Amino acid sequence: MTAALRMLGRIPSEWRHAPGTALLFFACVFLSVAAFSGVENLRMAADRMLKQEARSFIASDMEIRSAFSFSHGAMAAVKELEESGRIRTAFVTEFLAMALPDKGRTGLVSVKAVSEGYPFYGRVSLASEQGLREVLQPGILIAEATALRRLGVEEGDSLQLGDAFFTVKDMVLSEPDRPIDAAGLAPRVFIHHTDLDATGLAVTGSRVRYRLLVALGEEDDRAAVKARLSAALLDGTEELRTYEDTGNRALRWMDSLFYYLRFCGIGILVLSGFGIRGSLVALWMQREKGVALMKTLGATPFQVGCHMALFLASIVIPALLAGWLAGWALALAMGSFMAEMLPRGLVFGFSFETLLLTLLVGGGFTLLFSILPFSRMVATPPVRILQRGENSGRAGRLARILFWAGVAGLFVLAARMLQEAGGSRVPVLIFMGSMGATAAAAWFLVQLATRFPARGARHRVVMQALKRPGATPVATVVSMAIATGLVLALVLMERNLSRLFIDAFPENTPNLYVIDIQPSQREAVEEILGPKALFFPMVRARVMAVNDRPIDAAAERKKRGDNLGREFSLTWHGAMEDEDLLEGDTLFQDDLDEAQVSILDYIRETYPLRVGDRITFRIQGVSMTAVITSVRKRQDGSLRPFFVFNLREKDLGDAPHTLFAALSADGKNQEILERNLAEQFSNIRIIDVREMIDRHADLARQMAGLLRAFSMVAFGAGILVWLGGLAATAADRARDAVLLRVVGADHRFLLETGVLETGIQGLFAVGLGFLIAEGLAGFVVVKGFGLDFNPEFLLLGGCSVLALLVIVLLGTGVAWPSMGTRPADAVRGRSR
Repeated sequence: MTAALRMLGRIPSEWRHAPGTALLFFACVFLSVAAFSGVENLRMAADRMLKQEARSFIASDMEIRSAFSFSHGAMAAVKELEESGRIRTAFVTEFLAMALPDKGRTGLVSVKAVSEGYPFYGRVSLASEQGLREVLQPGILIAEATALRRLGVEEGDSLQLGDAFFTVKDMVLSEPDRPIDAAGLAPRVFIHHTDLDATGLAVTGSRVRYRLLVALGEEDDRAAVKARLSAALLDGTEELRTYEDTGNRALRWMDSLFYYLRFCGIGILVLSGFGIRGSLVALWMQREKGVALMKTLGATPFQVGCHMALFLASIVIPALLAGWLAGWALALAMGSFMAEMLPRGLVFGFSFETLLLTLLVGGGFTLLFSILPFSRMVATPPVRILQRGENSGRAGRLARILFWAGVAGLFVLAARMLQEAGGSRVPVLIFMGSMGATAAAAWFLVQLATRFPARGARHRVVMQALKRPGATPVATVVSMAIATGLVLALVLMERNLSRLFIDAFPENTPNLYVIDIQPSQREAVEEILGPKALFFPMVRARVMAVNDRPIDAAAERKKRGDNLGREFSLTWHGAMEDEDLLEGDTLFQDDLDEAQVSILDYIRETYPLRVGDRITFRIQGVSMTAVITSVRKRQDGSLRPFFVFNLREKDLGDAPHTLFAALSADGKNQEILERNLAEQFSNIRIIDVREMIDRHADLARQMAGLLRAFSMVAFGAGILVWLGGLAATAADRARDAVLLRVVGADHRFLLETGVLETGIQGLFAVGLGFLIAEGLAGFVVVKGFGLDFNPEFLLLGGCSVLALLVIVLLGTGVAWPSMGTRPADAVRGRSR
C-alpha cells in the first residue's frame, strides 16, 4: 500500500516532465472515444425508442397490407376473430391525390383515410392539442403544415379531393406510423374513412395501399391469431406484418444511416489509434532517461511498469469520461442536425449501457495501441543513460502476440457491429485491404526517399531526419493519407452527385409524371398535355417465382437496394430512348409463342436472372409466366422514366392497366396543366420530379454536412498522428539544429530543411490520399448509385495542393520551436 501511494505521489512529476506529450495522448484518446460514443449514443437512443415504441410504428400489434381490396377469405377470418373478441380492427387507406383548393395552387398530397380506432398505439398530435377522434369527422380534413403552405390554404378553407369537398379544420404535427419526416413522397392529409367512397379515388388500377390494423385482446394469443390470419390471406397479394417485423421503412432507413455512421466512427477510432501509438512513442523518447535512471537505482521492470501504468491511467480515465460526455453532446448535435432523418421525439437520456460500451471499447482500443510502445518503455535498459540514438530494444513477445490478437479482434468487432446495423462485412474487408495497400505503398515511398542518393546538404539533412529515433514516417503517411483521402473523397462524391442529379437536368427531360390515367381518358388527357407528352401503359404485378422456384418476399425486402419482393409496374411500351440492349439480338423473339419479357440489368444485382429464365408474375390474382429474351441497360445518369420489366402488348394488353404520361413543363404552364387535369380528372395524380429531387437534395446536403464533419474529425486524427511524430523527435531535432548552427547553418537553412522534411511526408500522404479518394468516390458513385463517374482531376488536384499546404505549414510551425534551439540555450540545458 505504501509503495502504491508513493507511485501515485510521483504522477504529478511525470506530468511536469512531459506536459505537451501527455496532452497529445489525452487528445488522441478523447477524439477516438468522442466520435465512437457520439454515434453509439445516437444509435442506442434511436434503438431504445424503436423498441419501446415498436407497436406505434404500425399503430397496432399487426397489420394486413394489400395493393387491392381485401379478399373475402381475409375479411371472413378477420370478422370471425373480431366477433369472438380476440381482436379489434381499424381500416387505413393511403393514396396520392391532387388537392384542388378554392384559392391557392393545386398540388399533390398523400391522403390517409382512417376509421374509428386508429391508432391503437401512439398518438396523432394536432396543433389544437385535441384528440384525432374529436376533430376528424366526415367532411373534415386535417393537413400537415407543409401541405397548407404548398396549397396556399388556411384552416376553414374548402379543399377538393376527387369528387368530395372537405373543410380544413386542424393541422397534424406527427403521426405514429410515419415516424420520420423525410419518409413521405408528398405532405400528409387525413380524412375520415367513411368519406373514401365519396372521393372516387380508390378505383381499379389506382395506386392505393390498404391496411387493416389489428389490436390483440390478449398478447398470449398473438401466435394463434397470426397463424389464423396468415392461412386466410391471398398469397402474393396480401401480407401480414407484426410490430416486430423489420420491414418498416423507418427501421430500414435507420439501419442504413447508422451503418455508414458506425463505419465513420470505426474509421476515426483506427486513425486515432495511430495517434495514441505515436504520442506514447514520443512519451517514451522523452522519459527513457528517467526510466533508465529508475532501473539504475534498483527499480524492477514490474515497479517501472506499475509506475508508468498509473501515469497513463491518470490520462486515459479522464479522457474516456470526457470523450463519453463529448459524445453525448455530439449525439445531441447530430440529432438536432438530422431531425428530418430521425424518429420524432428522440430522447437522449443517461445510458449506463452506452457508458459501459464506451469505457470497454475506448479503454480496450487505447490498450491495444499502447501495448507495444508501453512494452518497449518498460524494457528500457539502464545503459540508456549513457547512450544516444535509437534504442534497439523490441517489445516483448507476449506484447506482440497480444497486439496482433487485438488487431484481429478489432476487425471482428467492426464486422459484427456493421452487421448488426444491417450492413455487409465486405466494407470491412475492403477497409482492411485499403489499409494494407496504403501501408505497403507508404513503406515503399519512405524507403525510396531515404535510400535515394543525396544531393546537397539540405537533402542529406532531410534523409537523416526521416531516420531519427522515434520518427514514424510510415505511420504518419498512412494516417494522413487515409484522413486526406476521406476529405477529398467526400468533395469528389458531392461534385459528381451534384453534376449528375441536379446540374445535369436537361431542358427536355420530363419533370412531370402523370399517373393513374384510365385508358378511356387518354385522348382527353393527351389534348391537355400536348403532343410532346409520352404515354406508357402500366400493369401492377408481383414476382411470384423464377424458374418455378417461389420468391421469398420477406427475405427479398430485407435486401439493400431493389428487390423482387416489392410490387412492380409492367409495361409493353418497348425499349426507351435511353436504353441499349446488353444481351439478346432483339427485344423479343418472333419465333417464340410463349409470353416474353425484357429486363433491366440492374435488377440482376439483387437476383441472378439470365436470358432464358422464366418469371412468374401475379397480376390481380392471375398468374402469368414469361421467358426472359433480352437484358437492357440504361444510360448512366439518365433521369427519364424506366420500367424493370417490359413485355409485349399481345401478352399483357388484356390485363387491367392504367396509363402513365411524362412531359416537361415548368412555371405558369405547369400550374395551368395541374389545375386543368385536377378539375377534369379527379383520379389523376401529378408528380413533379424536380420538386422531389430538390427535397432529396436537401436531405443529401444534410447527410453530406454530417459526413463532412466526420471527415474533418478524421483529418484531425491524422494531424494528431503527425504531432505525435513531431513530439517524439523534438529532442533530436533540437540537438540537430544546434549542431547545424555550430557548423554555420542559418535560420533560412533550418527552415528550408524543415519545410522539405514535412513536404516530402505530406506529398506522399496527399498523393496516396488522392488515389484513395478516386477509388472510394468512384466505388460509391458507380456501385452505390449506378451512375457515371467523373474523376474531376483538376478539382481534386487543387484540393490536394491545398491539403499539402496545410500539412506543410502546420508541420513546420509545430517543429520550428525545437529546430530554432540556439547553441547557448543547449548549453544551459533548455530549448525554445
